Amino acid sequence: MCPCEGDEGPAAVMAIAVALGLWLVLRVARGDAGRPGKTRDREKDRDMNGEDGKESCGTGIYWKTAVVVALAIAVGVVLWMKKDRAAGRRTAAAERPATPAAAEAKAGVESKTDAPGPRPEIPEPQPKAAALKPVLLELGSTTCIPCKMMARVLDQLNRDYSDRLSIEFIDVTVNRAAAERWRIRVIPTQVFLSPDGKELFRHEGFYPKEDIVRKWKELGYDLDAAASSSAAPTAGRS
Repeated sequence: MCPCEGDEGPAAVMAIAVALGLWLVLRVARGDAGRPGKTRDREKDRDMNGEDGKESCGTGIYWKTAVVVALAIAVGVVLWMKKDRAAGRRTAAAERPATPAAAEAKAGVESKTDAPGPRPEIPEPQPKAAALKPVLLELGSTTCIPCKMMARVLDQLNRDYSDRLSIEFIDVTVNRAAAERWRIRVIPTQVFLSPDGKELFRHEGFYPKEDIVRKWKELGYDLDAAASSSAAPTAGRS
């Protein structure tokens, strides 16, 4: 593997580059040090000028100091790069979940925090078939004209036969599931149910009160006869 591909690659490349730079600087500055002709000429000049090696000594100290400073700078740069890359790795590790399970758990927490609470389910109205009482189930709305006409009919039936007939109403514009369950095609629709919930008959559209009472009698539930029998004891007592 190439040294530049790992985490320490950039630091190693920087150190090599600094070392090569220092080497080139020293070679350029003291390029004539290794050439015999130039060296002899310098020695001859120093002898003629009466120099006793002080220049040579001073130059050597200068270059040693420069090399030490340059190396210190290179080491500092390398250490700074390593520290910066380590901080970057820690930040990246903190931003992403360690495992897919952790990601799912985090997503679950966020969804629970941001999402609104569950809406309460509205139970579908069921026809209440009391014991020994048939049920007239009206499926319609509160806005259509025939439905408004049927509302008055239902009020009359409930007033006259409430002890012998259960009246139920479902607004299909609000409860569409009930419309699908009862296979409603037209509103209003009246469904005749036995006390155990079995459908006996249905009618679509407006249905007068007298026709409803007559239909119940055909189905075996004489509402008027039950009314007269319940009223008879009352008349006898009076």
